[in-house]
Amino acid sequence: MDKRILIIEDEESIVDILAYALRKEGFSVLSASTGKAAIARFQGSEIDLVISNYGMFTNGSSKYAKNSHD
Repeated sequence: MDKRILIIEDEESIVDILAYALRKEGFSVLSASTGKAAIARFQGSEIDLVISNYGMFTNGSSKYAKNSHD
């Protein structure tokens, strides 16, 4: 079973490093560079784990992110 991880980060180099390491361990990795893009990823995919730059969430999107898998 492939576990899916969503990386929410606007620094492309950080995404690249994390995604490389996670894929090497056998995880399927999705990424989003904005809070709005992350919400779209939540709605379109089953995500097992989120790694996020929490500061990217503004305008109420952090509330959505906190409750997305409750």
